[in-house]
Formats: sequence, C-alpha cells, structure tokens
Amino acid sequence: MIRFKGKDKLFIFDRLQIQDDLLTQFEQALFFVKKHLNIRSEIKGINRKDILEIPESVLREGIANALIHRDYSLMGTNISIEIYDDRILILNPGSLPKGLDEKKFGKVSIRRNELIADLFYRMDKIEKAGTGIQKIKNEMREAGLSEPEFEFGYYFILTIKRPNLEHVPDKDGVKDGVKDGVKLTVNQEKIFKKIKETPHITAEELSAFVKINKRNVEKNISKLQELGIIKRIGPDKGGYWEVVK
Repeated sequence: MIRFKGKDKLFIFDRLQIQDDLLTQFEQALFFVKKHLNIRSEIKGINRKDILEIPESVLREGIANALIHRDYSLMGTNISIEIYDDRILILNPGSLPKGLDEKKFGKVSIRRNELIADLFYRMDKIEKAGTGIQKIKNEMREAGLSEPEFEFGYYFILTIKRPNLEHVPDKDGVKDGVKDGVKLTVNQEKIFKKIKETPHITAEELSAFVKINKRNVEKNISKLQELGIIKRIGPDKGGYWEVVK
C-alpha cells in the first residue's frame, strides 16, 4: 500500500507492507486507505456526522474483492493499493476467472476462491455472492461521485476517483460562480455548471446529462440550494434557476 504525493507515481508519501492472515490484511488495508482520505462533517440538529470522501462500504468491497478473487497461483505478485491525490487504485493479480467475460462482469459471479469467499461472507465482510461490484457502483452513484472504472488484464484493476473537494478561487474569491471555500462533489459541480449554462434545464435533462437518476439529481440540487449557490425563480414548471452572486 502506497500513498503517492500528487497524481503521478513519483514521490512516496507513505507506505505499508502487510504479510499476515487475510483478515488482518483486510483490516490494515482499510485502515491505511481511510487514514489518507479527507473527512467532512455535517451538523444536523445537535449532532455531528463525519463523512468520508469515499463511502467506507466501497472501500470494504473493493479490498475484500481483491483478497477473495486474487489468483494465488501467480507467484511473485502482490495485491497493491495506490492512493493518489485524484484516485485510488486497487490492483489484484489475475484477470477475470475462466468462463466470465467482460459483458457478464458484475452480473454473474464466479468465485475463484470459494473457501475464502465463504469465510469473508461468514465474517460479514462482504455482501452475498455476486452483488459486490454492483454495490460499489450504486454506493458511488448515491454519494454523487464518479462511477468506478474496471480494467482486465494480467491484473484486475479497480479505479476509484476521488472527489474534487477544493475549488481554487479567482481574484474576487469566486471560481465559476462558486464562492471560495464551498466544497462540491463531482456531480454537484456538473449540475451547477449545467444550470449556469442552461437556467431553464429540468431535472430529467440533468439526469441524462450527469448520468444519475432523477432522485439523486434532486438531492444534489437541494444541497446546492442549502449552500446558497442557486435559487429557484418561479414554479417548478415554467420557472428557472438563478446562480446566486
């Protein structure tokens, strides 16, 4: 596990190597990744809730998936986790199991290591067989984050894109209409920019543009309104959005 400084594989900020039982590998890997991610806080009433920039459930599934589906017959290889400023890579030795092609990936489950999969399920570290990949996609979408990417080759690679939390301001303290210090998720930023370009755009049109369902579009719009970035002028039908200066 390596935390690189920046977006390239040049400068190592932190690293950890684990050679232990699979449960310890899982727990230590999860701890290492969480240590290098950002946390934001939300206040609801008198309670504060800390929110990890990437849902922990996504990290748990990604790490468990690598341990469960690794091809342990490939000698001289390791599971690797690389953390950059803009993404997390989980690299797993071994491509798709025999009998599973890319078209069926995420829909059909073929367990390369059945005993390990059963043990992780009994320890409540994974969902039932065949749901992990879809859960990762759903959790990222629900959090308003970019869809994960999957690569198949000698290594199976899961790429999780980190949200762009910081917005660099212009001289007047505003960047593209967003006030300095305001933090947006990737999807919120896309929605904001599209609303700025097309004030009369509908939730259905935003859903098609951002590629998330209408319910999640409306949740993101509500958040932008709470932040005081946009406001609705007129009724739902016939009205339009206005960017608050």
